Amino acid sequence: IRRAQLHQGQGGVVSIIAEAGLGKSRLVAEMQPTSTERWAQGHALSHAETASYLVVRHLLRSLLGLELDATPAELERVLAADIETLFAAGSDEIYPYLAYLLELPLDEKAAQRVKYLEGEALRQRIWAASQTLIEAKSRHTPLVLVWDDLHWADPSSLELLQSLLPLSQTTQLLLILMYRPHRDKRIWRFHEKVQQQFQNGYHCLELPPLTLTEAEQLLSNLLGRCPLPETVRSLILQKAEGNPFYLEEVIRSLLNSGALTLTGPEADCTVTVDVQDITIPDTLQGVIMSRIDQLDPDAKYILQVAAVMGRDFLFEILSRVVGETPRILNHLQSLETQDLVVHKEDSPELEYSFKHVFTQESIYQSLLRTDRREFHQKVGEAMELIFGKNLDEQALLLAYHFEQSEDRPRALKYLRIAAGHAFATFANEEAKTLYSRVLPLLDKDDYRQRWEILAAREQTLNRLGERDQQATDLTLMQTLADLMGDNELLAITHNRRAAYFDKISEYQASDEAAAAGLRIAKRAGNARLEAQSLNSLALAAWRRFDYRQVQKWANQALEALRIVGAPTIRINSLLHLGRASYRLGQYDAALDYIAGAQEVAKDIDNREQDALADLIFGWIYQRLGDYEQAAAHFNQMLDKRRQIGDRYGEATALSHLGWLAADQQRFEQGLDYCRAALTISQTINDRENEAYALSGLALNYELAGNYESALADYEAALALHRQIGATTLAVFDQAGLARLALARQDLETTRRYITKVADWILAGNAQQFWDPWTIYLSAYQVLTALGETDTAHTILAEAHTVLHQRAREISSDTLRHRFLEEVTVNREIRQALQAAANG
Repeated sequence: IRRAQLHQGQGGVVSIIAEAGLGKSRLVAEMQPTSTERWAQGHALSHAETASYLVVRHLLRSLLGLELDATPAELERVLAADIETLFAAGSDEIYPYLAYLLELPLDEKAAQRVKYLEGEALRQRIWAASQTLIEAKSRHTPLVLVWDDLHWADPSSLELLQSLLPLSQTTQLLLILMYRPHRDKRIWRFHEKVQQQFQNGYHCLELPPLTLTEAEQLLSNLLGRCPLPETVRSLILQKAEGNPFYLEEVIRSLLNSGALTLTGPEADCTVTVDVQDITIPDTLQGVIMSRIDQLDPDAKYILQVAAVMGRDFLFEILSRVVGETPRILNHLQSLETQDLVVHKEDSPELEYSFKHVFTQESIYQSLLRTDRREFHQKVGEAMELIFGKNLDEQALLLAYHFEQSEDRPRALKYLRIAAGHAFATFANEEAKTLYSRVLPLLDKDDYRQRWEILAAREQTLNRLGERDQQATDLTLMQTLADLMGDNELLAITHNRRAAYFDKISEYQASDEAAAAGLRIAKRAGNARLEAQSLNSLALAAWRRFDYRQVQKWANQALEALRIVGAPTIRINSLLHLGRASYRLGQYDAALDYIAGAQEVAKDIDNREQDALADLIFGWIYQRLGDYEQAAAHFNQMLDKRRQIGDRYGEATALSHLGWLAADQQRFEQGLDYCRAALTISQTINDRENEAYALSGLALNYELAGNYESALADYEAALALHRQIGATTLAVFDQAGLARLALARQDLETTRRYITKVADWILAGNAQQFWDPWTIYLSAYQVLTALGETDTAHTILAEAHTVLHQRAREISSDTLRHRFLEEVTVNREIRQALQAAANG
């Protein structure tokens, strides 16, 4: 039914859930692709649940018409040609991220798109590129994507798969998900989540065991007119428990053992042994191993080595382990005829696969521990010889083999490489698991390497927001650094602790950790670490609105960096100085600091910090009323963020352009900017920017006279600002809601909102805020309209005092005049005070 709907332009998601042997693969195989469909398949591997994006990479190769062992050059050529055909004008937005995902080398132009993206920004670009490619493919032809063995799927593949689900509701895309009902696996949590989110577009097909009648029919079909004794027949049906694969395998086992013999043109069979001599294994694994045990010893040995390699196995590796190539080929041909393995004919390398994954699992599980360890060691060593210079690409599989063979040095080497790769591609769940696998392999007294692994895992946990485990790792790092007496590692640890406490909003603890880092960095004589600690102290001061202390710490950081290079740390110090000066109203000094930061950023081609400098330039010029300069810098930031594919930065630039347009009274333009920012922010789950864009929409609607829309957006912004703890911006929303309530003469609502605004101001909060002027003026005007003139004049007097305090911080007469006279709200505050004095 879903397939028929696919040809009518309606996609969907189908889960096929069943235990091994119940026919998941056979059911999908029966749905042979037609000329009007395109199929692609990716599958997970039992030993690779920490291989980031493994299923996705398999599926993308299949979608491009390539086998898994296609060479990088071939994959690069096909991917580039495919994307150029589909996206002639926009290939730069697609190719770099898919090439990065597929671990292809990037030319300089493509590398620039990826270089400056971190964390969520890079992951979102990878997801967006994958979604765009799949959507484009499904527009041309109905597309079926099969995701097999998802009970072994890596977290990153499942996350990307989840991002594709909405496409199945709007395009000719059918997603077929196949997995076993393992309720302790992440796939089951995924299944339950999808059931809740896509109740109409999600269909779940759980394959039950065959009924007794169905099993009898299948057994009759397999036996033909074979006069199998009823006692044996009943025993087979009883032990099969409705598993069709068991029935097929037990008949094959009886044929291979000679208990049954095929006869006649109808391929009927006869029983050739006494009934008492027929043994029926209790389990499916027992049936399979019964067949395997009947093989030639050499063929059995080949299958055992192959089972250690996995469901798919390269002949070249197998022959390195087993030897005697002609003999191996003969045995493999025989195993093909017995339906145990299949030759993958489309593969450029000589490659085979177990016909059923349960066969591979059963053989592997039957191996003695000593044999298993020996085979893993031999396979790993063969891979090292064959893959030579490309070992990093095989690091995860090599780590698996050497872990299983208990070769600790090699396992440690490859696990570190694999973990580093997962960390670099922001496959954070996989990186966390891999770093955790490294730790038990380390010698107990290898403190330095243990500290390094814990430090890498702590950074991964920071990305994941797993704060409890992160705190534990930081404590262990500090203990190890103390045991080693290594002041540099101890200083790094304290700086990391400062960053951790900042993340959980414990700013006093962050300040104390940074101070400890500074003391130890000085003891170590490491100016670079000293500057990092000073920047951490500057950030802690920023959090408590102590902008003069920010300046003090940042200046000391610059002094520490006078001899050493560390341009990135220098930029951070200059940015701290620029932001603090801006918040203090020292706009001319702020401009100088930010210009210095941007110059260094350009020198080292750090586009992220270059764009951040443009943002702060925009803030400053907007506060000075130089809207054209502000717009120029916000637009430069927008261009730079788009060039490096940073969706977070793009949304930030757009929302600031929207707020600026309100100051310029270009309300339609402001609405367009804020809508674009809102769309991106909701797509990437950036709640802070989402709320800021909503406030910008509300302000533009209000100034344009569309009070109904303004009301809805102010309320949405207020709710979100409260959720994320953005108290000051919540006050801005409340001031807007008070103005709207007053405009419609709803005095009760007006008083409710403006009382909260006034309480916030009278508590001294506005004096700490860098841009309190609209809040001040709104409070004065609304309270005056409500007849609360004493409170209104108290607030107006404070606004005027703070305004002139900020103005005195500006040393340039020109900039000071612009601040007081050309910024509309500032001018209105001065005029209101003058009118009150005259009145």
